[in-house]
Amino acid sequence: MKALAASLSLLLLAACSDADRAATPPSTTADPGAASPSDARTTPAASLGTAGAAAPAPETAPFCPDDETVVFGCRHAAGVDALCGSPDGARITYRSGAAQGAAPPAVYPFDDTAPSHAFRGGTLVYSGGGGAFLRFDHQGQVHTLYTGIGRGWDKAGVVIASTGGAAVERSCDGDAVSQIGPALFTQYGIPTDPEGFEIP
Repeated sequence: MKALAASLSLLLLAACSDADRAATPPSTTADPGAASPSDARTTPAASLGTAGAAAPAPETAPFCPDDETVVFGCRHAAGVDALCGSPDGARITYRSGAAQGAAPPAVYPFDDTAPSHAFRGGTLVYSGGGGAFLRFDHQGQVHTLYTGIGRGWDKAGVVIASTGGAAVERSCDGDAVSQIGPALFTQYGIPTDPEGFEIP
């Protein structure tokens, strides 16, 4: 009896093994280019590459390239405004636009103009606080980047004014990053703007 049971067990195992190896007839309605189910089980999933990837959204995009210092960073409904310090600490560059990676609509200065010739700034005094601004002229418009704090308020943003036209105000959403102030003006030799500025 034990010998008979052992023989039956061997026959059953052999039958199961043959069934696993049996080829599945191709379906006449299947796409000839499609992989069979058995192929699909052994094909690793393709990893997602970065080629052709969309630029990060403004709310997650970095203010400046990795090798630059964020001097001023502001996110708002229109995108991002940023002031970036060069790795060698010799220049600062304003960039305005959507996410980093996309061509920004404004870059200033576009050459190696020294900050002392490209920008002007000033400090602001308010009850219970203060502020500072940095200003420059670009393509017929006056751009003013500002930050300030007072009793019960805290503001940062960008004002873009053109001659004879209404000023465009971009208030920062959430926390802004800013190093605009006397230390920055001294570091880059930025002159004081005699016109001053009032935070809107």
